[in-house]
Amino acid sequence: MAFISLILAFSFLAIFIRNDHKEYPAFSARLWLPLIWLLLTSTRLLEIAFPVQGAVGASDAVEAYVRGNAMDRGVSAVLICLGLWALGKSKFNIAALIKDNAWLFLLHFYAFISIGWSDFPGISLKRWVRVFGSLIMALLVMVDDDYREAFEHIFRRYAAICLTLSVVLIRFYPRFGFVTGVMGTRSWAGVATHKNELAILCAFSLLFFIWRILKPKSGSRVYDIIGIFLAIYLLIRAGSATAGVASLIGLFMLFSMTLMKYNLKKVIIFTVILSFTIFFISTIFLKQSDADLAGNLYRAAGRDPTLTGRVPIWQFLLKLGSKKLVTGSGYESFWPANLAKVWARFAASPNNAHNGYLDVLLNLGIIGLIVLLILIVKSLIRLGGMGQMSSAHGRIVFVFFIIILLRNISESSMLNPSLSWFLFLLCSIRVGGSLREASAS
Repeated sequence: MAFISLILAFSFLAIFIRNDHKEYPAFSARLWLPLIWLLLTSTRLLEIAFPVQGAVGASDAVEAYVRGNAMDRGVSAVLICLGLWALGKSKFNIAALIKDNAWLFLLHFYAFISIGWSDFPGISLKRWVRVFGSLIMALLVMVDDDYREAFEHIFRRYAAICLTLSVVLIRFYPRFGFVTGVMGTRSWAGVATHKNELAILCAFSLLFFIWRILKPKSGSRVYDIIGIFLAIYLLIRAGSATAGVASLIGLFMLFSMTLMKYNLKKVIIFTVILSFTIFFISTIFLKQSDADLAGNLYRAAGRDPTLTGRVPIWQFLLKLGSKKLVTGSGYESFWPANLAKVWARFAASPNNAHNGYLDVLLNLGIIGLIVLLILIVKSLIRLGGMGQMSSAHGRIVFVFFIIILLRNISESSMLNPSLSWFLFLLCSIRVGGSLREASAS
């Protein structure tokens, strides 16, 4: 039965992709590169196909972190080379590209030079190459002749593949569909690396497929309805409060912007204020853990007042990183140096800060965090004020961007090859007139 379910799943996906190609025949071979890259960096599909022994203790985790996955590195290197070749064939204007996205390139450049003071330069370089690969693949999408359609159909295929295979793995291949934490707890993961990653995948997919149905002239809606049911089913069973709240906020924004086409300014202002208010409260709460206001807020979201133990971890991490707060420990080098200390202190054995902004602070320091925040503010201003804000594409991009910002308060995906970071890149890359003209020429 398990093998039959797998055959049925791949048959469904083949029909789905064929239908999607009929809807967007211009989906070129070049666009398969970002799709494959996204599947590689945000799922366990390669690991499931070619299993490797996982780490058990803190010392093993550090060793595994240093060693990495040779097959993953090999496939990534091939995809990056193909991506660079495809970008070269597109004949875009590199000077115009850097000028239009100066802060984004500055963030990647600063992450690169931080390898110079990293205690683990080998790890930093390997990880930087992967995050640079995500930038290359995002640029491939954005220099496409119709980047809006490319964005839509890459994510549509990605969501269909991940949701379908996740259901099959969980129901018929539990060895791969579930992950076991350090404390022995089993949770739904599907093709994702963790239940929280599965949940945020479902949240993005749910919002995307609903947006497709609300969008005029979006082609066949049958497959989108199937996608909605799969996303809801997996989202509920994954049991992530963060993704659940993110879905509700995203649905509110999506319906508000769809119904209030001529009052978008009010929706945008309210959403931005809400986002930064939540971020501000969480920051204050980090210093004053007994604040009743923050406690009530987190209880309302279905969490305990310490965000499931996150606040004590944040406080401990800030203490560990206090000596290098200005420049940071170097890109992706804080955790190899401190993983054993953190695991000895906390039974949950976290391998990231569960806060994307804090992870950037620990790795790239105040300098890197400021660059990231400037990029975020400039992107928010552009997304909220661009002429296409009243368009369907503008709405889903703005919703995705806000969800990513909110999610990084309690999860970590900034400058980390993942679905959230790839979407962040697609939302923040500016397709200016100079770049678009250069690409078109």
